[in-house]
Amino acid sequence: MELELISQEDALRKASEIKELAFAIAAANGTLPGNCDAPECIQYCTYVALATSLDLGQHCISLNGQPVKVQLGRNYFGMLACFNLHRVSIEEDGSLRLEYVNGAVERYIYVEEIGAWKLEGRNLPIVVPSSSAN
Repeated sequence: MELELISQEDALRKASEIKELAFAIAAANGTLPGNCDAPECIQYCTYVALATSLDLGQHCISLNGQPVKVQLGRNYFGMLACFNLHRVSIEEDGSLRLEYVNGAVERYIYVEEIGAWKLEGRNLPIVVPSSSAN
């Protein structure tokens, strides 16, 4: 499995690389890329959506060329976009592990029934507030 972090700049670059091909394929089908189910059209639309939805400094996690789809709520799904990632890896058991620069770790498991990754656990670092002397 190939993991990649995609920034807003990466998404813009990838969208512009595939734009002409996506529009040509869609035109051959008498439509626009957003209404075409060809893989190139889907990729183009995905990269354009990422470029407009990611903030500067934010990254979307991509697995095998597709943004990671996560279950954010019972019937609510989205892409996995994060700030301050240190490392992303696939564990031996197939889970997706995210490590942040502040030491926080998140673990996601893939649930085939819903076709998305679901947060299984989070280990947040303990921050002890400094006491102020009065």
